[in-house]
Amino acid sequence: GEGSMNNLSSLAIESDDCRKLLQDRVFDPFLKSIVRKPMGIMFETKPFRDHSPFFWKLVLREALHSAGLGMFSDRSVASFLERVTGVQTQKQPQQQHQQKTHREPSSSKTSNQENAARANQRNRKRKGSKQTNGSSFQSTGIKAGWLQCRKDYAVYMDAKGRIFVFYPSSFPFRKADLYDVDGQVVRYSKENAVQVGPWQVSCEISQQMSSSAPASSSSGDEMAKAKLSQKAVPSMESFMNGHIEYYLKAPSLKSTTVRTDTQNDATSHGDAVLDNDADYKPGVLQFLRFTKASRPLAWKSCDLKIQATLPLLGNGPVSVGLLQSDSGQLASHLVKVTLQLQGTQEKKC
Repeated sequence: GEGSMNNLSSLAIESDDCRKLLQDRVFDPFLKSIVRKPMGIMFETKPFRDHSPFFWKLVLREALHSAGLGMFSDRSVASFLERVTGVQTQKQPQQQHQQKTHREPSSSKTSNQENAARANQRNRKRKGSKQTNGSSFQSTGIKAGWLQCRKDYAVYMDAKGRIFVFYPSSFPFRKADLYDVDGQVVRYSKENAVQVGPWQVSCEISQQMSSSAPASSSSGDEMAKAKLSQKAVPSMESFMNGHIEYYLKAPSLKSTTVRTDTQNDATSHGDAVLDNDADYKPGVLQFLRFTKASRPLAWKSCDLKIQATLPLLGNGPVSVGLLQSDSGQLASHLVKVTLQLQGTQEKKC
């Protein structure tokens, strides 16, 4: 009729108003809360846990694409929501028909046992699960850990429900993309820093430590022990800044008595020393995968996935053996290791 064009025009205006309302009141609060760091993006989930899967698909797609990352699959979104909400969906197995028996309970004792079993079953259902349409929703709580959302980049959730999404260039998630530098040694001083992917890795001699005997301890050694116990990664949020610093103890070795695989070549593998003089120097550090024996104190209780992914420096086999067999007479050096992510700057969303 004559008013159809006016009605269509009104619908178009109302549709635009509805879209703007949803954007301003529903989607923007999430998108504006995204924090962009050198190693990736991070965002809160707690204020948005009750939102529908439709909401999460839209905001996740916008957040991930804005960071140059691919979107989760539908199955991964469902798994993501289970971890974020702490509620796991479980399908109930089909109930098997039990054959009816004509035998009556022989005593009231059997009847009481059946009533108790039914009561326990009802209590279990009330405690943590709801059933609907053949499925149960089991409350598991929020658990920190790595999420299986994508194969090409890492996603982590902490105990507060904060999500950390890592760029694969600085934190490769696939085994095929890991840095292949195991066994390579690095000489001391910042001038000898080594570039591994986007990471610049360097080590410096901080101070010489006396032996571990009680009579030889000093205030400097106490400060060194405090530095050795500082966590390399205090929190996942600090890790996102792309700067890691930790200290380790390297035993003092005499260059005239130390042998290496290629006669103290500074680029070789093994426990090479700094110079060819007769002074005691700390053994040169090398890239390696930490074991229980070689793991510095700064990396104990730190996330194992981070340890297995980053190009980390530690003591070689000879130095580790000396530290393990030390009876309190071994002199050592305090060494500072620095990993700095290159070519990235923090961005504000």
